[in-house]
Amino acid sequence: VEAFYWNEFNGIVGLGQLNGNSTKAQAVNSNGSIIGGWAQSNSGTRQSCIWDVEGNSTLIGSLSPWSDAGEVTSFTDDGSIIVGFGASTGGNDTEAYMAIENSNALGGYNMVALGIPANFGTFNRSWAFDISENNVVVGQYLYSGMTNYRASIWNEELGTMTNFNDYLESLGIDELSDWTFLKAHCISNDGTIIAGT
Repeated sequence: VEAFYWNEFNGIVGLGQLNGNSTKAQAVNSNGSIIGGWAQSNSGTRQSCIWDVEGNSTLIGSLSPWSDAGEVTSFTDDGSIIVGFGASTGGNDTEAYMAIENSNALGGYNMVALGIPANFGTFNRSWAFDISENNVVVGQYLYSGMTNYRASIWNEELGTMTNFNDYLESLGIDELSDWTFLKAHCISNDGTIIAGT
């Protein structure tokens, strides 16, 4: 399996495989200059990967010094900030991250852990799926058991991934008893509209 992109000038452009292993593209910034997804290692681990339009790939690493496991899921418009999820530390199995462009950092990005809300999950896991232009990140986390998820949100004021329902209540929004928010999947550029399940 090989990642690709298409545009009307170049048609279909293959982004190649990593040492003969699968790659997948699942994010692109606003002008199409940077593409994100994952590239599989020889051991089968998905690794956070970005490509430029020439097909040059970069593995940006993870929050863990012992594993590169992860996936890129979204960018800010200019591509300077990446969000995704991957291997972590401190008892967190999978953690949402923000990767901020820094040419002096290993892999070219500073990795910022976004945290995991308190939970009853079998594993400690959070995922980031999208980011606004004012750096609000939306995603989900494992709430209980192995497959019971809840939507989550991060911003600089919160400082950590927070249950989306709790966040809405903190804004004074009530009448939420009929809602169970499973995934906050995408957010508008200005951060005022969030969509999900």
